Amino acid sequence: MITTNKDLRIDTFDGKDLAYLVSSPNRYEICREVSTLLFDIKLNPVSKSRFITEGYDVNVATREKLLDHRLAVRVGTTDKAKPDNGNKYNWRLASEYLKRTYDYPFFNYSTDGWRKDSNMMSNYLSEETEQQRFKSVTGASYEPHILAANETLNALCINREEVGLTPVFNMVVATFGTQSLRDITGSKPISRKCIPSGGGRHPTEAYVIEMDGHNAFHYCSGNNSFANLGADISRSTYRDAFGEPEKYVTFPVKYIIVLTSIWERNMFRYREPRTFRSVHLDAGHAVSNLEILAEKAGYLSKVQYGLNSKRIEELFHLNPLEEGVMCALMLGVRKQE
Repeated sequence: MITTNKDLRIDTFDGKDLAYLVSSPNRYEICREVSTLLFDIKLNPVSKSRFITEGYDVNVATREKLLDHRLAVRVGTTDKAKPDNGNKYNWRLASEYLKRTYDYPFFNYSTDGWRKDSNMMSNYLSEETEQQRFKSVTGASYEPHILAANETLNALCINREEVGLTPVFNMVVATFGTQSLRDITGSKPISRKCIPSGGGRHPTEAYVIEMDGHNAFHYCSGNNSFANLGADISRSTYRDAFGEPEKYVTFPVKYIIVLTSIWERNMFRYREPRTFRSVHLDAGHAVSNLEILAEKAGYLSKVQYGLNSKRIEELFHLNPLEEGVMCALMLGVRKQE
């Protein structure tokens, strides 16, 4: 008896459908008549002779292809696949995705991977343009920072000033400032910064909160400048966004560097759902760099991941579907030496 493969999934579109097995990366465009046939034999398995010859406006060659590609199989046939408890734990879709990409082909960058990668990105760029490489808050007035990215390390590590707005800005510039540009085919140049970023897209953005001055600033890496966002950051705001003062962070917080991620930059490069991991890697590199700079400058610091993202996004007027909060570095005064 012939029925559908238990791993068969069909996505429906206008006038045509897409059939695939969750255990395979292959996709098959099928007409609505073939979908109807597959739905029917799932509910009512038929003999092979009847499957090949009877019912529906589907020719014999197409029916045989359904068998060849294992979209239709004999009753009781199972594909070799790792067992899982996806349904039990309500992780069916995630489980299917992992099955589908288990043996997914990867580019070998020791051979022709770079060429394939370049061709793939050129194809993306021929279909749509990228958004800006850096963010500039609409309506905000940006003031150029006094030091370039390659000048800030000396100021932080040698001068070792007391914590203040200028040295905190230096930390941000030393981490997110553009060191140079690299040309790529078919699009604007990408930035080279102190921190690594997949494909040079740098989805992580930096905001500085000055607790004593009750101000918030955004850093624009495109022109090495900061803008005062006009947000009134009070102690109650701190409590709402970051928790009870001195409970989660054991020292009085003077400055906060909030890191966010712009999802589009990351997804334009990678195009697959598991890339949620790479924005965390990107932000992790950035906050670790900031943490090292704080240590070199002698400041008390603590990375905080437990945040009220919604409240912070409201403060900075962010659309969480476009840009979301990742983490924050809390900064205090100089350590006692």
